[in-house]
Amino acid sequence: MYQPQDFFFKKAKKEGYPARSVYKLKEIDQKFHIFHPNDFVLDLGCAPGSWLLYIQKVTQPKGKVVGIDLTPLTITLSAIFLQKDVFQLKQEELEKILIKEGKRKFDVIVSDLAPNTSGIKDVDEQESLDLMQRAFYFATFLLKDGGSFVCKVFESYEVHCFAKEINSCFKFFKIFKPRACRKRSKELYFVGKKYRAN
Repeated sequence: MYQPQDFFFKKAKKEGYPARSVYKLKEIDQKFHIFHPNDFVLDLGCAPGSWLLYIQKVTQPKGKVVGIDLTPLTITLSAIFLQKDVFQLKQEELEKILIKEGKRKFDVIVSDLAPNTSGIKDVDEQESLDLMQRAFYFATFLLKDGGSFVCKVFESYEVHCFAKEINSCFKFFKIFKPRACRKRSKELYFVGKKYRAN
């Protein structure tokens, strides 16, 4: 039975996170060691901000995160935030932020982008695939050599086909479903490490 206020929901509220999704990222990080102190991180689909808060915490003392989302944030934090549609967001906008911060590339790019689900299986799967491909597009230009990439997807045949392309760009690649994902959910996470920059 679907339980909107389950264990992870209550845990998030108790620990001061806006959403339960933080525990998906935390498990991925603990298992695959994604983040390191002082990392410069791009978080796509960052609202309501749980991932931003977690990334800020684990990249201290000098780490920084850039968050992108269509939805405005309602929490206070030191991250750089752009309220933008990722399909309208230009590579140059992110490059300007990198230059301003004295960086050439991001150490890590994460994406929790998800469509507003319609309940129509083919439509939702295609929109999820489009978002994943957009996130990976930014990674191909803005992720440093040896960097890490984490991206949410909705499971489909096309997604698994595209996984092969992503796999070829990393020395390590894994498809993973954290325990905090609801059992009925089709969401999975692509985890790539040690990016092979061109």
